[in-house]
Amino acid sequence: MLKKMLVISLMSIMSVLVFLIIPLVPLKAFADVITLRADNWYPYNGEPNSEKPGYIIEIADYIFKKAGHQIDYKILNWARTCKEVQSGKWNGAVGGSYDENPGCIFSEEELGIMQNTFYIKKGARTWRYEGVESLKLLKVGIIKDYSYGNDELNKYLQQREAPFVQVVYGDNPLESNIKKLLVGRIDVVIEDKPVFEAMAHQMGVLQDVEIAGTLPTDKTDYIFIAFSPNNPKSKDYATLITKGIKEMRANGKLKEILNSYGLEDWK
Repeated sequence: MLKKMLVISLMSIMSVLVFLIIPLVPLKAFADVITLRADNWYPYNGEPNSEKPGYIIEIADYIFKKAGHQIDYKILNWARTCKEVQSGKWNGAVGGSYDENPGCIFSEEELGIMQNTFYIKKGARTWRYEGVESLKLLKVGIIKDYSYGNDELNKYLQQREAPFVQVVYGDNPLESNIKKLLVGRIDVVIEDKPVFEAMAHQMGVLQDVEIAGTLPTDKTDYIFIAFSPNNPKSKDYATLITKGIKEMRANGKLKEILNSYGLEDWK
């Protein structure tokens, strides 16, 4: 009986100690490491661990840190990013969209809106985009598994064969397309306006290109972090983004981050 009482007493003491110790365990012990992947799509996302990793990365870092988590962001080509986020290998695809990441989990608030724009070499031609028919005699440079926010255009680009549609991929596909445009291997590049112009400026060739048309925007152009449908925490992460972006817009933090990239709030 005495032995039994001792055992009960020890268990009681251990239970009390557990309750005393749990509040002392740092929050980091329960933090998630949220894995984010994408190809380089500056100013939305850029070089990891740099002074300017991209405004979506800074937003995600701010929101998830406040919730006790941390992010692990790395560059990966877009086709592989979409496939591996879908399977659950990574938590989220930065710069994802409804079209490019079907089945993924999205926040209620978008993190930007694409401005799909047609660029040509300056002085090379008088061409302007007037629907897919106007593309048929030109060589167009696109990026593998990108959606260009317009069903008719996407269908044309998917069905039209080389050399009229040339698909590039890798970690820096836009740089490849700009180089091809300037040497005449392609006639047109389609890309989001801030992304194209940031890359062209970085390459020192912004003065060598010109805009030849811009597509109207709708919800298919909304930009998100697309969270994996095969991770049970994805809805929680998306909810954190929804609440966090509203808070950042209200407290001025969103404006501060966007201004540091020379951008304004898309809303």
